[in-house]
Amino acid sequence: MSKKEQPINVLIIDDKQDYCDALAGSARAERILIKSATNLEDGIEILKNNRKIEFVILDGKCFANADKELTGATSNNIPHRAKSLIDQINVEQNREINYCVNTGFVDDLQESFEDIFIVFDKDKKSSEDLYSYIKHEVGNSPSGKLKRKYLECFEVFDEGIIDDQKEHLLMDVLECLEKSDFRKKNFSSLRDLLEALFIGLINEGCIPNDFLTSRGNPNQEWCTIFLEERDTKLPDNSIHRIAYSVPKHIRSIVRKLKESLNENLHLGENEIMKYEYLSNTYIMLELLNWIPQFVRTNYR
Repeated sequence: MSKKEQPINVLIIDDKQDYCDALAGSARAERILIKSATNLEDGIEILKNNRKIEFVILDGKCFANADKELTGATSNNIPHRAKSLIDQINVEQNREINYCVNTGFVDDLQESFEDIFIVFDKDKKSSEDLYSYIKHEVGNSPSGKLKRKYLECFEVFDEGIIDDQKEHLLMDVLECLEKSDFRKKNFSSLRDLLEALFIGLINEGCIPNDFLTSRGNPNQEWCTIFLEERDTKLPDNSIHRIAYSVPKHIRSIVRKLKESLNENLHLGENEIMKYEYLSNTYIMLELLNWIPQFVRTNYR
C-alpha cells in the first residue's frame, strides 16, 4: 500500500494565464496540483463544483467576470469579494478552503489587505514561500490531519476507482467518527459511499454494467451477490459470476454493509446508533483499504 503523501489541490484566480500555467508547472514538484481561472466568477464556479480543491490563490487585481475580461478592466477589490464567496462555500458545503493573496502590486495593495490576508509577492523569482504556506495551512487543517491519519483509505480516490468528487463522503464519515457523532442521519454518507464504490467497480469492469438501473444507480443486491462469488441472475435470465477470488471476510463485509446501511431507514434522524455506526465505519475502511490492490491485480 502506497504511503506517498496525498497531493494538495489548489485553485488560482489570476488574469494572467501564462503565469498560472508556469506556477502550475513548478508546483507539481511540490505535489501541489493547480487549476486556474482568469476571472472571479469562473473561479468560484470551479470551486463550487470541485470539492477536491482545498486552497485558493487570489490575485491582487483581477477580472470580476468574463465580460470584464473582454474589456480588460481589472478590479482591486477581487480578494475581498472572493473571501466572502469562499467563506459562504465553506459554510454551505461544510468545507475548509483556505486562501491567500499573491500579487505583483504588494506596495499598492498591502494596506487594504492588512490583517485580512496573508500576502505574497508574485514578482519574486521563487514561489517556495507560497508553496510552504499552502502545505502548512492545508496540512494543519482538521481535514488535512484526518487525511494523514487515514491515508490508505483515500487511495481508492487517488487511483480513480471511486470518483474523487465523492471523497467528501469519506471525509464526512471520518469526521463523525472522530466527533463520536453517531446519529442515524450520518449513515447517509456511508450508504452513498458504498453506492459510489459499486459504481467505481462497474467502471473498472469488475461488476457488469448491466447491474446499473435505468436511473444510473447500482442494484446493490446484485452487486453484493456478485462480490460474494455467487451466480447473479438478472431479469433477462443472464447469469453473471465474478472472475476472481474475493476473500471470505471481504464477502462478509460487503453483505454486512449492504444490509445494515439499509435496514434502519425507518428510524428517526437523530436516533443514536453508536455501535452500528462504529462497526459499519470500520469495516468500510477495511473494504476501502482492500479494493485498490484487488483492482490493480485483476483489472488494470
